[in-house]
Order: sequence, then structure tokens, then C-alpha cells
Amino acid sequence: MRTTNIGLARRTLFSVRPLTGWAALLLLWSCAGAAGVVAQTVIVISNPSFESPPPTVFPDYTVGATDWTRTRSDVDAGTFAPGLAAPPVTPAPIHGVQVGYANGSGGLQQVLATNFAAGYTYTFSGYIGYRSDEVNAPNGSGAMQLGYLDGASVFSVLAAQAAAPVPGQFNFVTGTYLATAGDQGRAIVVRLVDTASVQVLFDQVQLSVSTSAIPEPAAVAGAMGAVALAWAAWRRGRSRARMRSRDCG
Repeated sequence: MRTTNIGLARRTLFSVRPLTGWAALLLLWSCAGAAGVVAQTVIVISNPSFESPPPTVFPDYTVGATDWTRTRSDVDAGTFAPGLAAPPVTPAPIHGVQVGYANGSGGLQQVLATNFAAGYTYTFSGYIGYRSDEVNAPNGSGAMQLGYLDGASVFSVLAAQAAAPVPGQFNFVTGTYLATAGDQGRAIVVRLVDTASVQVLFDQVQLSVSTSAIPEPAAVAGAMGAVALAWAAWRRGRSRARMRSRDCG
């Protein structure tokens, strides 16, 4: 009658399983490396919360904003300090003590030092608000746009997010854009516009880019080699276990 060496079987079981686990882990790591790792990078926007300049000529606002230009020279846009208004108005700034503002059909824009790169995904976000003392319409109407300048002044919109905030409130907006070959090398422009209101407000403008970092071929080859070695070791261990099992039969 055949008998089984329980101690040997237990030793065999626990010697083979770790090899299988290591092989699986190496395989997963190799596949993850081959697929690439997504990296998120913040793109710098100067004066993103409109803290500069503070009011000087007028009690609570300034026409123009540091590092931003007006989209229309004949329509006011700039910085506004809600807490200095008489009486103070809401919404309160999301960050700092000031916000940006744009009057009807006007806006602010900034040409960034970063260019579009084909195949990269750009994520933009910000806040669009409406003054609590506004009585001309029940909602404000504004938009955040991502694009580039074609020539000196023609703005091409690539992506946009609009909002219609109620008086005294900010609405958060965000959107994404996947750059194409036609966008390659063009300077990124962020634009904030009033689309149909007497005045809208803006705050905490942000932009980031997501890339897929593809590892070097040598790294992928090394990972696959490690997987092959682990698999071969597991096969050898399994073969030895079978031979011992027959010897004990």
C-alpha cells in the first residue's frame, strides 16, 4: 500500500508557492512598466488668484491684472476686492483677498511659457462667480477657455467650460483637452471671459498636463528576463517535488 510523507509534502508545498508568487509579482511589474506610468505636472499660471495689483485708484478694484491682458481694450477687466466694497459683497475669494472680474463681453487672458505637446492631456479648472449685489440678471454667465493665439490677436478656442452662477456664489468648472499634432509647439493661452453678464468674477485658475511615461526598452527587457528566470526556477522546483513524491510512494 502507498504511503505519503506528510512532512515532505508540506515542505514541498511551501517551497513552490513562494516561487509562484515572485513570478506573478515580477510579471505584473513588467506589464505595468510596459504600459507606462501616468504623470501629472502642474503648469505655472502667474497671478492665478488675482492678488496683484491691489486697488489704488479705485476703492475696491483695478482695471487690469498683473501678468494678464484684457481681451478687449474697450471693456474693463481686472482685479476686485469684495471685502473692500461698500457694503462688502459675496462671494468671498476662494483664495486670498481678491478675485478677477470682467464686464460684459470682456475678459482676461494669459499667454503661458509652456507650449502644447501632441498626445498630452491638459486639465484646466477655475471658479466663475456672480456678485451678490447684481440686479440685472438672475444668473451670471462666464467661461474658462483653453487655446492659442493664431497670429497677434486671433484666439482659437480648443476647449471651454461655462458656468451660470447665482448671485453671491462661485461655480467650479473644469475640463480636459487632448492636444493634436496641429497644436504642437503653440503657446498655451488661458482665457476667462464674460459671455452674457454685466460682470462676472474669476478665481484660482489652474492648469496641469498628464503624460504617459514609457520606460526604456532595456528596462522592459530586463523585467521580462527576470520573469523568465523566476518561471524557470518554479518549474525546476515543481519537477523536484514530483520526483520526491514518487520516491516516497
